[in-house]
Amino acid sequence: MMKKLTIVQRAHNNLDSKMTDDDHPSFQKCLLQLNKCSSLSQLSKLVLSPFKVYLQDANSGETNVPSDNYFDDLTPELEQLILAKSCVTFCSHLLSQCISIGFSLNDTKRYWKSVKGDWWSTFVQKGPLYWMRKLINGSYQGLDKDLKLTIKRLEELERVNATIVGFLVRSLIAFSQLELLDEQLMPLVEHFIKDVHPLFDVASHLTSESPTLDGQPTNDNKTLPTDDIEPSEIQEERRNTYELVVALDSCIIRACNQHLNTADQVLKKHSIPGHFRRNWVKYVGASVVAGVLGRTAYNNRDAIINTLFDVREATIRFGEQYVVNPLSNIYSVIRYDKHSILLTDPQGLESSITSLENMMTQYASDHSLKSLSVEEVKNLARMGDLSIIMRNYEAQIKHPIYNVLFGDVARIMLVQLQKQRVDLERALVAMDKLLRSNEINFEMIALMPAVLLVVFGVLYFSTVRRDRDRSIQQQMITLLSNVEKILNGNNMKDKVDLDDESFGLVYLYTYRIKMLVRNKFGLITEMDDTDRYEFYDDLREISHDNFEISQKLGTVQRMFRCYSFLKLQ
Repeated sequence: MMKKLTIVQRAHNNLDSKMTDDDHPSFQKCLLQLNKCSSLSQLSKLVLSPFKVYLQDANSGETNVPSDNYFDDLTPELEQLILAKSCVTFCSHLLSQCISIGFSLNDTKRYWKSVKGDWWSTFVQKGPLYWMRKLINGSYQGLDKDLKLTIKRLEELERVNATIVGFLVRSLIAFSQLELLDEQLMPLVEHFIKDVHPLFDVASHLTSESPTLDGQPTNDNKTLPTDDIEPSEIQEERRNTYELVVALDSCIIRACNQHLNTADQVLKKHSIPGHFRRNWVKYVGASVVAGVLGRTAYNNRDAIINTLFDVREATIRFGEQYVVNPLSNIYSVIRYDKHSILLTDPQGLESSITSLENMMTQYASDHSLKSLSVEEVKNLARMGDLSIIMRNYEAQIKHPIYNVLFGDVARIMLVQLQKQRVDLERALVAMDKLLRSNEINFEMIALMPAVLLVVFGVLYFSTVRRDRDRSIQQQMITLLSNVEKILNGNNMKDKVDLDDESFGLVYLYTYRIKMLVRNKFGLITEMDDTDRYEFYDDLREISHDNFEISQKLGTVQRMFRCYSFLKLQ
């Protein structure tokens, strides 16, 4: 039997079937309407007014058009269900805004603490207009004292914001049992609701995407089957829901509105200066220097243009000589066995050896050296052995002038010169073979300047990334240390649960850590899935309200011991 879907599940499926939030105008319209609501009563009217409720007459089968007052046409259970869902929607919306404000307050406070003690940075970054207004209003108390008051004000707002966040998270957890009532009212809702109002899409979207560590603020208690629920339990659940609605409508919403307005004003007044505002003195000085350099450059524009052309040609030449040509030669050697290094032609060596053989054979024939055959003479010539002519050379050298003119001295010297040429060509061929066997090595050496340039570039960007990761790592360690301080300060025998302020701070810090890990931190991506999920589970355990303070404190201490990226090297 197919299980019936609850309203939340139907709305969630309806939202998932849409393309994107930007393509859903009713979704955006409802978010704008939600921002205008200042109380749950306004939100409930906004939710209830567009509903088309049809009362089905079981006897006649006719459909009656409801009256103008839709509250009269709705049953108390359905009205209570819609009001509770409105409460969840509004609570999630406020929680999202408070978490965003909490992050801004924490970042602003941390920034002004970083410049504390540096009077020049404080003076420059606040801006001359800020101090002029202080002097005119008579509220100037000195740079250091003014900065201390700013940090104190931000810390007070952060504590108030944390209290509201803690209350809202615990309120959402209290609404987690709303599905019990949803299951009981489903048959009634199917008869009365013609269409799902877009605000249910908003509620489903906010609760499923609400800023919690596990997607949705629920406790670990599993929902009981509705068949085993007694009517008294349902009535008790309805009564608890009404109490939560009344509590939210009477205090927290007005407090949230006042707090959000105050926080916006304080953040606007003491916001982190932008890049230009932080460095306006440098920009002014750089502008003066740029003006002087610009005039000088204009006066020497011809030389600068020639220099730029020279740099361009040098860059192209560098790329061709140290990148393109070596890579092309390596490819030719590997693919086609085509060598670019060639000292001599092996065929020329063979021709020189043949010439030497012919010269020695002719000499042996002219001097009637019948003791050696022609092949033996050629073999001696190929091996470089001139012994058959050296004996005659020794005899004729006794009368060098006469034999030069009328003997064989000149002929023998030509044979020796040919033999020296053969030896030289053999040495060149041997060297050529050696060079060809190491041609890839030579081309790799030619590539070294380009390789070094790439290596230095990679090292530079790796250093930049490590510095960024180290900064984020320091933020994570600081946030987790703040969590440990809060838990340690509340770890007393007579205290089991954290108050709303401490719980809200722990929740904000752990959520911020997870966002840093998920979006920016590079070292966490090198962990395997098991370690990553264990880290997320530890964060969820710290921010969960079902664990005692001592358990959370032990978890934080274990995280510092077990995770290497929580230790600065």
